Amino acid sequence: MKYPYAWLLFLGSLSLPAASVFTTEGRQILLNGEPFTVKGICYNPTQIGRDMSREQPFSDFYTALFLNLTANDMVNLRRMGANTIRGYGWTPRSNHKSFMDRAYNEGENPIHMFINRWIDPNTNWGDANAVNLIKDEWTTIAEETKDHPAVIGYLIGNEHNKDSGNGFNPLFWQAMETIAAAVKAVAPDKLVSVPITDRIDQVTQFDETLSSIDFWSLQVYRGTSFFSLFDEYANASEKPLIITEFGYDAYDNLTNSEYPDDAAFPADVVEGLIKESQEASDVCAGVIVFEYRDEWWKATGSPSQQESGGFFNGGFPDRSMNEEWWGIFSAEDNGFLPDILRPRALYYRLIALWNPIPDFSARFDFDNPSLVVEFERDAEDRDFRYAVEVTNDLENWMAIADNENSIALVAKGEENLSITETPEDDRVRIRIEDPRFFDRSSRTFLRAGVGNR
Repeated sequence: MKYPYAWLLFLGSLSLPAASVFTTEGRQILLNGEPFTVKGICYNPTQIGRDMSREQPFSDFYTALFLNLTANDMVNLRRMGANTIRGYGWTPRSNHKSFMDRAYNEGENPIHMFINRWIDPNTNWGDANAVNLIKDEWTTIAEETKDHPAVIGYLIGNEHNKDSGNGFNPLFWQAMETIAAAVKAVAPDKLVSVPITDRIDQVTQFDETLSSIDFWSLQVYRGTSFFSLFDEYANASEKPLIITEFGYDAYDNLTNSEYPDDAAFPADVVEGLIKESQEASDVCAGVIVFEYRDEWWKATGSPSQQESGGFFNGGFPDRSMNEEWWGIFSAEDNGFLPDILRPRALYYRLIALWNPIPDFSARFDFDNPSLVVEFERDAEDRDFRYAVEVTNDLENWMAIADNENSIALVAKGEENLSITETPEDDRVRIRIEDPRFFDRSSRTFLRAGVGNR
């Protein structure tokens, strides 16, 4: 696996203006005219014991009623480097402003929102009155939210192409176009799409009839790779692609237990999938990981028990998608208080993948002739990779110290290389000293860098 580095790179923060105008240009998403890559998390913080298919709030956790429940989630989402969340419920004429304000955070590390709401997949799509009822709900939502800078856009329904023969029913797609056009008329500065399953054939067949859909929203679960997805999609549509669900669950059906080491294998898979999407950035405008936390209500059984049930999927090594085990965070019942969430390995991996590379410095110590490289990281950030490399020709570099196989830096065959890691409150300071630097050949160069795994 290749490790991208930024050498002696210093990054600052960028605050966005109060307006958020989202548009498309070719296959890109633009925010206020600048390219915007979706780094998203599917977010449905259902507490243990609740069943969102049967009871209020039907996944609308974005009102003032749930502000205490969701407060720390925003901290976690920003820590991971997410810039987008995708919800699964939204009640028209309810007050969502406080949640949206908190997400936008006055433009400082804002988290944008795709607003999503279920629609009845068994609707008679040829009945204009039935379609108009859905359209009126969505235009109400758009009217209420179109001016808020947190909102990136609207996702109409969820995977309803797989129900009731909808996917190849021209009336269904005509209804989606009618609803999308009405939403765009109300909120022209936001994006609209229809989340569907991994059916490129349907994209191919109906793409040209959906002029009001800004991008295609696909939910893709092919296993440990996206395989040929991006090539297939490139031949089907010229619109941007956002993968609005993908991932790998934390339960191993072969051992009937959670994957070891904080579900490290699923973290490896999701990291690989994200890197595949990044390599296909000419087609894919971003991804939304499924999902923020485990939801115990989703498989057959009690919402107060975490079960292993789900769906067969031959692309997964254990042949199963376990519905209650997809969380970046696992959950523990905490009585009347919000559930206790514990990060799995994917949490730390996203911190390394989605955050700016940490600043570092290199300097010469002339009092004790040597090269000194210093880094600083948060104590909990365990998946950044650091390296010091040497070369004789500025082309072929060899690592003399890295943390490829552990959290700590380890010297590789350089006895005189000094590496220290010093905890300081919630930070760790890393110092690498090379006392042989001035003794090396004049054609020998050394560099230090920080990247991700």
